[in-house]
Amino acid sequence: MRQGRNSYYRSRSSRAGSRLQRFLRRLKNSLRTRHKSISPRSFLIGFLILILVGTLCGQVIWRQIRLSRVRYQISRLEKENLDLRMQVHGEEVAVSRLERLDRIRRIAMNQLGMTAGDTIPVLEVSSSQWAVLPREGGQKP
Repeated sequence: MRQGRNSYYRSRSSRAGSRLQRFLRRLKNSLRTRHKSISPRSFLIGFLILILVGTLCGQVIWRQIRLSRVRYQISRLEKENLDLRMQVHGEEVAVSRLERLDRIRRIAMNQLGMTAGDTIPVLEVSSSQWAVLPREGGQKP
């Protein structure tokens, strides 16, 4: 019985060895047949496809670079715009401070020697006193 087991394992290992040998033979044969040379037409087509893919990748990369530059310029201009708005606001505050009537009155009285008037003369004209005068040459307006 013991010999049967050994013969079984031996035969199984020999079967595996023959399978391995057959596999290796097929692999060698397939490798030999696959070493065919590439035709010039196939090489040219492959080369053109490679150039096309490279060009497309280059275009995508170039557009991304341009996009990042434009985004940087936009952010820089927005910051500059904000700075200018703050400066304009500061100037408006300064102008409003300089235009205050009490400040103007004080400067006029103290520095220029002017005096404040009590009344302002007003001349009233009614519409009945207006007259339409003819233009030169006898034409009416």
